[in-house]
Amino acid sequence: MNKTAVLMGVIVLSFAACDTGRKVSTVRGSTPAAFPSEMADLVKADFRYSPPWWQTAICLPDDWQKTLVSKDGALLYDYPGEFSGFGTKVSVALEESGEADAIQSMDDPRLPIVNNVLKDKTGKELMRWSALAIVPGDDQNLPAHKKGAPTSAEKPPRGDLLLISKPDGNRPISLTIESKQPLDMSDLTVFRGRQRFLSMSAAWTSIMQVKNGLKIIFPARIGELAIYCASGHEAGTVSLDWAKAQPERARRYWASRDFPYDVIHVPDPALQGLLDSCIRNIYQAREIKDGLPIFQVGPTCYRGLWIVDGAFILEAMTFLGKREEARAGIRHLLTRQKPDGSFEIIASYWKENGIVLYILCRHALLTQDLAWLRQNWETVKKVVHVIKELRVRSRTDPAAPEAGLMPAGFPDGGIGGTVPEYTNVYWNLAGLKAAIEAARLIQARSFRSGKRSSRIFWRRSKPRPSATPSPPGTALSIFPSS
Repeated sequence: MNKTAVLMGVIVLSFAACDTGRKVSTVRGSTPAAFPSEMADLVKADFRYSPPWWQTAICLPDDWQKTLVSKDGALLYDYPGEFSGFGTKVSVALEESGEADAIQSMDDPRLPIVNNVLKDKTGKELMRWSALAIVPGDDQNLPAHKKGAPTSAEKPPRGDLLLISKPDGNRPISLTIESKQPLDMSDLTVFRGRQRFLSMSAAWTSIMQVKNGLKIIFPARIGELAIYCASGHEAGTVSLDWAKAQPERARRYWASRDFPYDVIHVPDPALQGLLDSCIRNIYQAREIKDGLPIFQVGPTCYRGLWIVDGAFILEAMTFLGKREEARAGIRHLLTRQKPDGSFEIIASYWKENGIVLYILCRHALLTQDLAWLRQNWETVKKVVHVIKELRVRSRTDPAAPEAGLMPAGFPDGGIGGTVPEYTNVYWNLAGLKAAIEAARLIQARSFRSGKRSSRIFWRRSKPRPSATPSPPGTALSIFPSS
């Protein structure tokens, strides 16, 4: 069979899926050849390189409160800080449990309820608890201190829940709250910075000060316990019956979301689960600003608009058939254009301009919507002009290694500082290539200067030998001329 024809067929089907939202299925026409046994280990997905520490997002889609759960099952708030990287940490433990292991899992990758089970060395279960975000709604009765109290439209009332149980009454449950804000205690409520932050469903036996926090111990006879953490309002009384109804409410809520889970199918259930959880995480990290979505890279240090990473998330959403959502994200991205036509959200991160050109052309290709591309053509022309002006600026010192390419810039990818380097150069080359393809697609005949500029730019961007070694961090040490 002609491999080129097969490939072109798959591309055409992909375009159709992106354009219409239809599902695309591929069917193998014959039995696959046996996989060589000596190579089996190379393609085995066993997560052998998984990080030693992790956090799981349990927040709602587009949530302002990006609650995370740590590897040890604690609720994490107020990034950044010194408690597992956060400013507030709420953790549970079983007193007098000796050596025990906590095992963490999720029943469904589409449902962000994190289950934690504590077992002793013999495998006997000592305690279990679930961490989840409370689903709001008109029919929801959040445990608020004052019903009807004024709330913020930008930060509406939100809550998170720890639902704890243990099989015997020999050992007491303990709760530790650590925070960079001052903590205080009254009855069944913990105050954080004078706000009612946390409430519990049962009375405690003792309370003690620990470094930067409080430790609360409950009677050993307490076998079930609910811990409620409030955001955007002050915590009120939480009942165990109300808390035990929340996991099922969360299941119904998440099952009703119109997320593109069934667009891509992978035969391996574990990898399908990984894919589904990635889709869920995209929506959890996202936020709505000024009526438009920001597809953010993450919920902590990368919580914001990052053009490079965000472009690939927008591309992924287009692959998943969410054309209008991706397009709305692009509209928000374009609001960050500076008056001179450039994009520079991160200082001296010149590649943002090339990335914008790339995503405009790429989205038009994936959706086969040239009318949309024409609507954004003025943006394309302005950014191409910016790249040409950056090349002029790079020639301020004709002897500099970056002369004729890009001014010294921020590389990223683990390399800091503002240095002469090639990553900004190559991304702007990719952007110019995309702009030329866009001009061809919409038959913009007045774009010949852009093509000529791109050819010259490419010739001058090839690594050049140097008579003297480059200092660490310069262009020739990042991409050696050899």
